[in-house]
Amino acid sequence: MKPVEVYLDMDRTVLDTDGFDRQKWSLLRKWYPEIDINDEAEFARQRDFYVEHGTMEYYDFSGHLRALGLPDDEVFERLPTSELADGRFEYEGLPELLDWAREHGTVQVLTFGEEPYQRLKGALCPSLRDVVITTMMSPKAKFFKNRQPEGHV
Repeated sequence: MKPVEVYLDMDRTVLDTDGFDRQKWSLLRKWYPEIDINDEAEFARQRDFYVEHGTMEYYDFSGHLRALGLPDDEVFERLPTSELADGRFEYEGLPELLDWAREHGTVQVLTFGEEPYQRLKGALCPSLRDVVITTMMSPKAKFFKNRQPEGHV
């Protein structure tokens, strides 16, 4: 049997993005008590920090942090080693799926958005520690089209 190539999407496939988006504000409020962070309000404001990129958009977490007066570089350094990186945002069955994919070929995570934020989300998933995460700023369809052997659609 020919080895398989498995491609997974980061948000809402590998990572419970909504869970992370809700819980990160509570942790940041604890880390930075001098900043008035309202968990629900900041979760709701996330759409205000979406950036259009061609026909797509991505969430500018760094911009959101800076708007609150938070040190984005420090937050990006601390979150991957925080309690939020314990695997709680991995969807059930991910480790088993990754084991199967490795046994039968290769696995890679594809994700759209700014690289530091995508790398951060990957770091929250212990099962992804040895998985290639490819971050792109173009539609994923373009990635797959470029991988098609000649004569295939």
